[in-house]
Amino acid sequence: MNRNRQHIPKAFRFLPIVNIYLFDLRLILFSFLYQICS
Repeated sequence: MNRNRQHIPKAFRFLPIVNIYLFDLRLILFSFLYQICS
């Protein structure tokens, strides 16, 4: 039980970083396209 509990945070620690990075990339791409269109 204890080993399984320590394994979960390691996986979830990496996931938000990737999610934020992808969101940031999409935001930059969207603003870049918006500047070209306008």
